[in-house]
Amino acid sequence: MLLYAGHNNKTVEGVGFYMSPHLKSRIAGFNAISPRVAERLLHVGRQDRMLCIIQVYAPTSTYDEAVYDAFLDDVSTLLARRQRGQHFSQTIIMGDFNAKISMKQRNERALGRFGFGVRNERGERLVDFCNNNRLFVLNTLFRKSPQHKWTWGSPNGTTKNEIDYIISNDMRNVMDVSVLSSFNSGSDHHLIRVTFNVIRRLRPRPSKSRYQNEVYFNRNFYKIACSAQLTMATPPNDKAADIYRHIVTNVKAAMQLATTHKPRTSALSVETLDMLQQRRELK
Repeated sequence: MLLYAGHNNKTVEGVGFYMSPHLKSRIAGFNAISPRVAERLLHVGRQDRMLCIIQVYAPTSTYDEAVYDAFLDDVSTLLARRQRGQHFSQTIIMGDFNAKISMKQRNERALGRFGFGVRNERGERLVDFCNNNRLFVLNTLFRKSPQHKWTWGSPNGTTKNEIDYIISNDMRNVMDVSVLSSFNSGSDHHLIRVTFNVIRRLRPRPSKSRYQNEVYFNRNFYKIACSAQLTMATPPNDKAADIYRHIVTNVKAAMQLATTHKPRTSALSVETLDMLQQRRELK
């Protein structure tokens, strides 16, 4: 799956996305809570998988910080609705955030090691917002050359910044994020492409019952039980189908008699298990 973020005007309507035609999807809803923040809900692949895409266009530096905080509050409102409502396989926030976050600092879980430029005050606000909402800035997860990192350039070409981001609540199925620097979008912003594996299937963990008991099959006892079962019981009639069912039923009964289940013993001694239990209690 491919998503593109970019804009050519001053509202969220100019922020768009493209989904690979190989992936079946259906629009489940659209909600614009402000001229700068809107969400689109998609059924992806199976009908039980819902994708929430929040498209944004943040206020520029000509606005004061109160306006930028109100913009982040609008995004938080949509995130809160998603947490209270239907379960979504993934939430993606994308668009122009008009903030420079640069490199990962201290223990910022929201960022990777591959930022660009120098962080400003709005970048600090955006990083705090992502950390508080358990979000990840996907642009920072992949090493790219500088020309494939910056997303906005000044008209005279002297200033180049990374201010457009794709953010998500889950980074496990992200395969790549790159900037399409050679594509002419008719804007001073470059398009961003992120590749998701939205149809990834997690292998289910085996149930505990699979490992609780050991199965023992006594072949000698099975032969004796099978002979006894077939000798004592007689078919109800001479029909071939009834004789076949009679044989199968008695063979299965003999197999059950010859099979025993014993609890699987631990490879650890009782003393070791006690020490492990004490360690868990101390923690």
